[in-house]
Amino acid sequence: MTDLEPVAIAIARAFHDEYEAFAEANGWETQKRSRVAFDDLPAENRATMVSTVRALLDRRLIRPPAAAPPATEGLTLVQRIRNLAHIAEAPVWPKRWRRAR
Repeated sequence: MTDLEPVAIAIARAFHDEYEAFAEANGWETQKRSRVAFDDLPAENRATMVSTVRALLDRRLIRPPAAAPPATEGLTLVQRIRNLAHIAEAPVWPKRWRRAR
């Protein structure tokens, strides 16, 4: 396990949770096998998600958070989205993608 592996796992877990929530909110039906908690996904699915995040970290398309990601358990979808708002301000995004003030 490399130094960024725990970060890649945390981001993959958050991505999975958010994707499932947004899919439902947008009327998209995901596969039944993936409609479970991250830790209950098939091992191959988890490994693929973590590998994808790790590749994005390595290519510096995303940056590891300065601090641990906020806990999302028990939060509403709106609260989880607000917790992710800092991503839009990250300097890694091109200026035209950043939120106007």
